[in-house]
Amino acid sequence: VLRRELGEADYRRTEASWREAGSPGATVVVAATRRELVVDVSVFGRALHGTTPLAENPLDNEHPDVNCDGVQIHLKLETAAGAAAATWLLVPEGTGAGDDERVRLSARDAAAGSRVHATWRPLDRGWRLVARIERAGLPGVPTAVDVLVNERPPARERRRGQLVLSGANGEWAYLRGDRQPLDRLIPIVIRDE
Repeated sequence: VLRRELGEADYRRTEASWREAGSPGATVVVAATRRELVVDVSVFGRALHGTTPLAENPLDNEHPDVNCDGVQIHLKLETAAGAAAATWLLVPEGTGAGDDERVRLSARDAAAGSRVHATWRPLDRGWRLVARIERAGLPGVPTAVDVLVNERPPARERRRGQLVLSGANGEWAYLRGDRQPLDRLIPIVIRDE
């Protein structure tokens, strides 16, 4: 199990500093069962700012959901052909209550065709998203992971910043889209015992 509390040192900003952005934080837990890779993200600091899906992003050439409150999951997979990247962009929809815990999901690279079950719910001054990725549907074995939390308040059209599990390293969030270089991911070992 990998568990980290994310805060100032993990914040990639656009204009506003972490403090100016209201000091957002998150707890990220990554765990594995024999059947699933589980990513559990609890976001603190403000309520979720829901957005309706857009067919295109008029602000730039990135996926439109990159500018929503949401979570990016990045995996490095060891396949028969070598290392491969798998990326999911998850955006909470609905009310987060009862049967309305829907999460909008976009997959790319080796994630295409994978099976992911995700739900979300509101928290006091925050929200929680849990994604369960079926390991049997992946084209390889996960060897590294990163989780990014996109943060966009209601007054903005683009994300204000993002919390990064592997650390922000003083970087800015501009031109990042939903990409994360494989060499930045945190190595993991999954043991089926």
